[in-house]
Amino acid sequence: MKSIVFGGTGFIGSHVVEQLALAGHDVTVAVRKNSNTSFLESLDVEIMQVDFTDSDSISAAIKENSIVYNCIADPKLHQPIKKYREIEVELTRQIAEIASKQKVQRFVQLSTVVVYGFDRPPKPIDER
Repeated sequence: MKSIVFGGTGFIGSHVVEQLALAGHDVTVAVRKNSNTSFLESLDVEIMQVDFTDSDSISAAIKENSIVYNCIADPKLHQPIKKYREIEVELTRQIAEIASKQKVQRFVQLSTVVVYGFDRPPKPIDER
């Protein structure tokens, strides 16, 4: 199965990419233009530059992949949600919607719970 990993240069994402590659999966990693890809280059994976502000670029990256792993995150969680909502919530939503339209077999969210927002009551999150 072909898989694509968003956020593969980050802490969680780089480990996901590494483990998928070691298990023999066909992996593409979607990265920003200025991302540090030195670790990824040591693995047997395809590295694809994606413009995350362009839905067509995201769509082209997802095309022909069976599984989408989303590991994107803004590590500055000490800031107000307005500062990182664009990445944590909106980009995640966009990637998930594009994956759904392309009928990928699986969408695996491995990032942060921030996508649910902070205005929820402090109780377990029902992911249905």
